[in-house]
Amino acid sequence: MICLGKDIDMSDMLSQVFEAEDLYYVTLLMMYLLKDDSRYSLLSELFLIMDKQSFLNLLVYFEDQYIKIPSRDELLRYIRLILLYYHYDMQSMNWKEALEKSGFSHEEDHFARKSLSSIREYLKDYKIPKWGDLE
Repeated sequence: MICLGKDIDMSDMLSQVFEAEDLYYVTLLMMYLLKDDSRYSLLSELFLIMDKQSFLNLLVYFEDQYIKIPSRDELLRYIRLILLYYHYDMQSMNWKEALEKSGFSHEEDHFARKSLSSIREYLKDYKIPKWGDLE
């Protein structure tokens, strides 16, 4: 993979392009530089952390769209809410046990109750497809 120093010399970079992965990386970097659009700034980095096919699938499914990637803390908070819904609403655990088993502290009780109420409202109006039905 091409290593970039502090000063980018495009001709040196292009002379190092031997593999398809390098070509994708350089192309995505050039898109950012030529478009002068900060929304493209991390595409080349995204390519580095995903395998080629996964990156291409991302493009196929989300081309021409802008997505916001949540923080790990935000994602974990929502995972805990789904676990709370599962334990409390689906398995009929008592509230305290479901709260603890889902990773919430007692200080988060109000947030958890309010969020769980929102989940119930959403699920009342929408049917979420099962994983196997998505294909």
